[in-house]
Amino acid sequence: RGCAELAKSVLRGLFQRHQQMVAAPGVAIEGMRKAYRLQKALSTDGAATNGMVRYPRYVFEQLSNSRKERLGYLKAVLGLLQVPLGEDSALWPEAVDQARWITSMLAELPYEKEEEPLTLVFFINRHLSLQVESLQLALASLFADSDDAPLSTEAIGQRVEALTADALADAARHGHNASVLCMVLLLKRHLKRLYQLNDLKCQGFDLGDASSVASRPVTRLSDTLVLDLHPLQHLPPSAQPFDEPPLPTGKEAEVSAPKPKKVKKAKAVPTAAGLPTELVGTRLLVAQYLWLRELHAEDEIDVDFNLLAAAPRSATPAAKTPRVRKEQSGCATGRGKTPKSVSRVSGARSGSGSVAKAKTGRR
Repeated sequence: RGCAELAKSVLRGLFQRHQQMVAAPGVAIEGMRKAYRLQKALSTDGAATNGMVRYPRYVFEQLSNSRKERLGYLKAVLGLLQVPLGEDSALWPEAVDQARWITSMLAELPYEKEEEPLTLVFFINRHLSLQVESLQLALASLFADSDDAPLSTEAIGQRVEALTADALADAARHGHNASVLCMVLLLKRHLKRLYQLNDLKCQGFDLGDASSVASRPVTRLSDTLVLDLHPLQHLPPSAQPFDEPPLPTGKEAEVSAPKPKKVKKAKAVPTAAGLPTELVGTRLLVAQYLWLRELHAEDEIDVDFNLLAAAPRSATPAAKTPRVRKEQSGCATGRGKTPKSVSRVSGARSGSGSVAKAKTGRR
């Protein structure tokens, strides 16, 4: 705790002298990555963390009086949840774990104004509109699944086991990307529920014109509601469980059952939140796809996307075409344009007048 207080005092001094540097998006991103590595290293020592996961929030608290920097901080941190992941498959589990940590941190930040969670929902919608549908279609094509006749859990598992090595590698990469997008979908649902953001509020929110909600304080539904991402390691509650092989009976059971050995009794180790063992391998891939399919279908029902605010705006307005005045003479046409014959006559007259002036000057 003494090291944390010392770090806060140093950061407070830097913030007072160099606020723009500390609040820069690049500094926020690098700070998040280093904070994750630090928490990852401390998590190996139970006495250092007391079994608790801590998230950095001090910089966000210091930006309470800087609206632009505070919203830019949220956008920069949310950008760390981008997909697709890199090509190195050895880094995928670490990237998913970092995404889980950042998602939980965004869910627990001390938001003060209503526009702050609305800003997150706004950018989450833009992020999902570019990624989630194409990723689901890619996985569905690999598993030969369709919305008209969705496959069961066991059928998808059989399709996964029948994939070639290259197709299975692509499916594994898509599965890790699906895990990150599922976390983003759950974060959006959590923010809307916790801060009571209905579809009309989200749809009417415009980041460029947030004067109506810039000073409105947030309204939290509960102080005990937390975002739980552990279920993503298991099948969705609505999915059918995997078919387990039947247990042997009769003589088969007597032959196959090994003789019990005398062992010392050990203390049972409960799983997190009473959940069963986390899925791995092809079963985890099936769960990742089923979660993405279910959460995307639920998100499609909500109408909380601001199409007008998401549309690209023109940097410079189109120049107006000047209107041509109608000629006062009787030779003018009805559309306000002067005929070519009239232009020639007027030009000839102006020219003769200039010639006459020139002759007068010579005399």
